[in-house]
Amino acid sequence: MLTIGVVAYNNADEIIAFAEHLRTLPLPEHELRIWDNSEDESVLRALADREELGRFEGGEGNLGFGAGHNRIYDSSDGPLYLVSNADVTYTPECIPTLIECLEREEHAGLVAPRLLNEDGSLQLSCRTFYTPFLAAVRRPPLRWLYPDDHRLIRAHLMADADHTQTLSVDWVLGAVLLVRRAAVCRPSLFDPRYFLYFEDVDLCRHVADSGSDVCYCGEAVATHAHRRSSARGLFGRSSRWHAASMMRYFWKHRGRRRIASHRF
Repeated sequence: MLTIGVVAYNNADEIIAFAEHLRTLPLPEHELRIWDNSEDESVLRALADREELGRFEGGEGNLGFGAGHNRIYDSSDGPLYLVSNADVTYTPECIPTLIECLEREEHAGLVAPRLLNEDGSLQLSCRTFYTPFLAAVRRPPLRWLYPDDHRLIRAHLMADADHTQTLSVDWVLGAVLLVRRAAVCRPSLFDPRYFLYFEDVDLCRHVADSGSDVCYCGEAVATHAHRRSSARGLFGRSSRWHAASMMRYFWKHRGRRRIASHRF
């Protein structure tokens, strides 16, 4: 069975809309599991009488994105786990196509779809691994000196790749990740030391280090209402979380580098 896991935080209306959206899709046998990270359990209270939408859990405060998913992942046992944000809208073919891609690419341990912005433009969601320099210039104030059309940033964002194809890549955004459980060779899915940000980069590196590929499937398409709050300032809470996770990532993976980004 496919487990679809979503971590909620003070977004009950969005969670309800997402759960109802899933019910319109032609999905294989699956379960929807929601973990509520809200300190006041607002999502759990809003969904108390909506058992038909899925299974809702939480009540431990804000554990962080990765740890919330770990609560779901650790208590499920299906071979496939879909990490999904609630701000994602799937085409009818997207999730079945992701599953087919994972079955077809036997060396793939994780697969992600082509993401679009709400205006229909391409969201650059597959990327090369960060270097300390790249991570620094993707944040204010250096971000303004290295805009997205700078050649170094375009290479990092894989802006010139053919995003309609199936690609083996370094990492993909954590908005949608279909994970083969057998490819995760550690106690849980995400490293819980990342409260928010870089847990997706770390997971993709773990999958690669465990001998599997990270796959970008251009045939599968979803729309993601991406909000890049970490790039909006130096001293906001999101920016501080991003900086802390960035430093934790580079310390954990110091002295290591992997390059992928080729077509299967």
